[in-house]
Amino acid sequence: MRFFSVLLIIILFGCTKQKTQEIKTDELNEKLKKEATQIAISYAKSILINPTTSIPDSKGVFSLSDSTKRIEFDPNSVHSGLIDDDQNADAIVSLIFYHSNQTVTDHHLIMINKNGDLQKVADLELNIRVIVINNGKITAELHTKPRTSIYYNCIKCKKIVDYKFSNDSLIALY
Repeated sequence: MRFFSVLLIIILFGCTKQKTQEIKTDELNEKLKKEATQIAISYAKSILINPTTSIPDSKGVFSLSDSTKRIEFDPNSVHSGLIDDDQNADAIVSLIFYHSNQTVTDHHLIMINKNGDLQKVADLELNIRVIVINNGKITAELHTKPRTSIYYNCIKCKKIVDYKFSNDSLIALY
């Protein structure tokens, strides 16, 4: 009976410790995503003239705009994970740029965590949707047709591609 009591205590302690570590990881990811969001908003404001901010829709999507451009921001487009070679979580924020209400480009802000300080190191213009960042590999859905094509969202016109960030660009890993 004593053996089972000790075993039960060990199992409960192990589960509690793992759950505590998961909560801390989730809190760090949320903090990182909030910081990345603020950097992306500051960046967008810096390239617009007298920007105005729209009210977020039901999904939290909002835009910053001036008289000629609009930059759309979706909170679900903020991804965190290991991008460079250190063990600090980094981030990618995806933005959609419009000119005269026509989609112009998808931009992906690469943010590297340097000693606890998240810094935007690149603004990449790519026709992708980031899915996940895992151990230096960025998995994304690549659209093979431009946004202006009627086939932009067709299933056969997309493929999953892994990328690695190197020398301020994303390198496809085929």
